Amino acid sequence: MGLIKSFLNKNSESLNGKIRWRIIEFEEKNSIILIDHTKSIILRKLMEDNIDKLGLKPIKTSGTLKALRK
Repeated sequence: MGLIKSFLNKNSESLNGKIRWRIIEFEEKNSIILIDHTKSIILRKLMEDNIDKLGLKPIKTSGTLKALRK
């Protein structure tokens, strides 16, 4: 979790300011991270470009938690 926090803090400047985020579920296989919707597309691309560093892979992007939990 600390790695995700430092990654988001480090890249917030390149995303024009602070990234609002919160971990909703944190599990070994699948986790849900709620990210400011205005930066979700850019941040998803950034995460995909850094899969090896972060050790996580974005699977789904949605505007609702209900859709993410399916």
